[in-house]
Amino acid sequence: MHTNRPLTEAQKLHNQFTSQVRYVVERTIGIAKKYYGLAQARYMGIKRNQARLTIICIAHNLKRAVNVQRPCA
Repeated sequence: MHTNRPLTEAQKLHNQFTSQVRYVVERTIGIAKKYYGLAQARYMGIKRNQARLTIICIAHNLKRAVNVQRPCA
């Protein structure tokens, strides 16, 4: 894997797919951290933090759904 040989076509395709998925995931996590305060755990215990994460994800998806459905002017 870490040799000085050129990448095969399969490796290039895998890297391209991984890059596209990573872009979406990292951008979403960055938005959650910046705008929804997900950078820090607010509560003690996993269940409360899980519930908070679920609510943040729902809020993010609702906000995206409204923006997607808005007609272009």
